[in-house]
Amino acid sequence: MGDEKVLSFGICKKWFHAKYMNIKDEGFKVLQQIDSCHWYCRSCNAGVGKLLRTLVSLADKIGSS
Repeated sequence: MGDEKVLSFGICKKWFHAKYMNIKDEGFKVLQQIDSCHWYCRSCNAGVGKLLRTLVSLADKIGSS
């Protein structure tokens, strides 16, 4: 992809240009340096939020057992 700045989203694996996502050059550089940072597109983001809430709820139930 040459010098193009693109991001791959963590669930759907779609690629988006950083410019299209309004991510400045400085922010893009930081994101490339953080291995544990995951990005989600708008359609995946809602699903991830729901999944995280479910996991927290399950952890709370297991912890109180």
